[in-house]
Amino acid sequence: VHLYFNIIGTLLFLTVFYIGNAIFRFEFVGETVGVAGIALIHSIFNVFTTVVLFPFIRGLEKLAYLTIPESDEEKSAKEDVFAILDERFVSSPAFAIEQCKTLVNQMAEITKNSFIEAMECIKEPSDQKFAEVIAKENRVDVYDDKISAYLTKLNSGDLSYTDSLRVTSLLHCLTDFERISDHAVNVVECVQQMQKEDAKFSKKAEEEMNIYSKAVRDILERTTGAFINTDIPLARSVEPLEEVIDGLNKTVKKHHMKRLRKGKCTIGLGLVLSDLAMNYERVADHCSNIAVCLLQVNEDGFDTHGYLEMVRDTDNPEFRAEVAEFEHKYELPRMKKDEIDSLPTIALEETDTASGEKSDFLSSRIQERKKKRKDGKKK
Repeated sequence: VHLYFNIIGTLLFLTVFYIGNAIFRFEFVGETVGVAGIALIHSIFNVFTTVVLFPFIRGLEKLAYLTIPESDEEKSAKEDVFAILDERFVSSPAFAIEQCKTLVNQMAEITKNSFIEAMECIKEPSDQKFAEVIAKENRVDVYDDKISAYLTKLNSGDLSYTDSLRVTSLLHCLTDFERISDHAVNVVECVQQMQKEDAKFSKKAEEEMNIYSKAVRDILERTTGAFINTDIPLARSVEPLEEVIDGLNKTVKKHHMKRLRKGKCTIGLGLVLSDLAMNYERVADHCSNIAVCLLQVNEDGFDTHGYLEMVRDTDNPEFRAEVAEFEHKYELPRMKKDEIDSLPTIALEETDTASGEKSDFLSSRIQERKKKRKDGKKK
């Protein structure tokens, strides 16, 4: 680059100089140039060339690579993002952990995009999208292997309590991100199965899965953003949304039971929907794990199970308020009266208590059926 800088700069500078001399007849041209004059002209040349060629710096770089192509070793070194996991950094654990965090951030972004693309395949399936999701999952596996090996080596050294907690947290988060990418491939396989059987969801099932997908996308983006930016308030918002997603999972399955009984859905397609819902719910669980790990490091370690019990306590008004907000945001369409009548009593009970879809009508239907059973036994 420097060679082309000098060659092109000299040609441009001399062209401007001789054109200017032809017009203005510079008086100093015939004089002897001293040391000071040489230094002055050299400085003017450098400033002129830098100003003129600065917008074309990328072009100079390409020209240099065309003249002297990169070797295979240089290309591989340039593309190897894992070069920052240098063995020499192991003696400086704090710095080495930061290098690992940089790579886990990249892995988190790839994982998030992978699952979002997998969910988009449900609406717009294509072989290209399937291949992209699988390629991302393979890339995430490489990240997992490389970073896990390096962190394990770090963990075997003499670490402070804080560094040890960070290493353990990163190892747990690595596992969760890797599992999310596996679920992305599972979703793609479900879509491929639907394509193979030329099957499509009913309009209501599609509406419910769209809402479910939006909730899962929300929790993924919250978790990834909280992890990359160490955003503790954002990490705290993950658990309430995870609880709402648990409810969505149960409700979607109950509604599917209703469609199956009315013959609006086949058993095969129902199994696909059940698998999709399960993968969505598992992704939310992994997001919850990651968020808890962030909080654990921030608060210098705590009992994970005790923390979850505390935040989910019915007497925790802040948590309940957040849950209510997410329930309103991701509320599924309610069932009609005739649709509820077609459900078995056990499904009504589960829907009334577990899914959050409570109503006077629903409760009355349960009581009516229980009363009829009692009257029948008395007779």
